[in-house]
Amino acid sequence: MQLKSIQIFVLLTILLSPFGGVGGCLYAQTGTISGRLKQDDGMPAIGARLFVYTIDGMGDERIIGFANTADDNDNNGKFVTEKIPVGVYTVHIKYPSYRKVIITGVPVVENKATVINLILEAQSIDAAGDTTMTYSLLAPKPVPPSQTTPVVDTAKAGDKKKKRKA
Repeated sequence: MQLKSIQIFVLLTILLSPFGGVGGCLYAQTGTISGRLKQDDGMPAIGARLFVYTIDGMGDERIIGFANTADDNDNNGKFVTEKIPVGVYTVHIKYPSYRKVIITGVPVVENKATVINLILEAQSIDAAGDTTMTYSLLAPKPVPPSQTTPVVDTAKAGDKKKKRKA
């Protein structure tokens, strides 16, 4: 009986180790979302919060990662979310007195950094709503240097404005 329990222990150790089996797969299949956020006047957006989340089959949001530009020691508006599982996510960016940005379709690739560089827009007193974007390779307001940045989905933004005025 003791030999069988040793065999089970060895099997579980191999399967759950970071060098092979299930454990190895879990550790290797992550990536990073990072970038830089600026205010519309060009100053760094210090204290902006970024949430990476997914929506499960029941429609509930599940936060996968979080970053805050206040954690950037150089005060340049940089953020990093590490160890995000490979997949496609939605990113919310919140910054006081600025429009909340929602970016859909943000890919996370194994051992790679997905870069989001944005200039945030100030929230006017009479304007309501969020800025909704779809992740893409080009942007109307990139923050240089930029490898991959989101694009504003102008059709969605225009539809929101028309509905509010009507």
